[in-house]
Amino acid sequence: MTAEPNTIDVLLCDKAHRIRETSANRYTHAEHRTGKPQIRELIDAARVPVFLLDQHQVVRPGEMGTVAEIEAAAAAMGLTCRVVSLDSQYRCGGSDACLRWVVRLLGIEEGGPEEWEPDGRMELEVADSPAAMEEFLQAKRAQG
Repeated sequence: MTAEPNTIDVLLCDKAHRIRETSANRYTHAEHRTGKPQIRELIDAARVPVFLLDQHQVVRPGEMGTVAEIEAAAAAMGLTCRVVSLDSQYRCGGSDACLRWVVRLLGIEEGGPEEWEPDGRMELEVADSPAAMEEFLQAKRAQG
């Protein structure tokens, strides 16, 4: 909140989908409560701000980091954005099939659920109970 403009060369903001309206919280001293949007603070602080985000994730109410909001904040400051889409996510073992299947299943992308088609990178299993899942996972662990 108190960084001078452009005092950081490159600012990497991981989990930028968790950006809040402002940086202030109940512990913030009154003199630091400017009401300035958190996106603006981050853009101001660095010569090159980089926002890494997953627009499909919403963690808590009041979190607002979307590509559109970041672009709008930059445009209001007379800046342009370069958006680079990443093809995959590590948590899915690099399985694009898994990513597509999950977002369709959850209704995040149009088209509705689709049948799972294995791609050799991710397994999909249905367990009848938590105990059955634990048993399955233990067997996988034993296989390395």
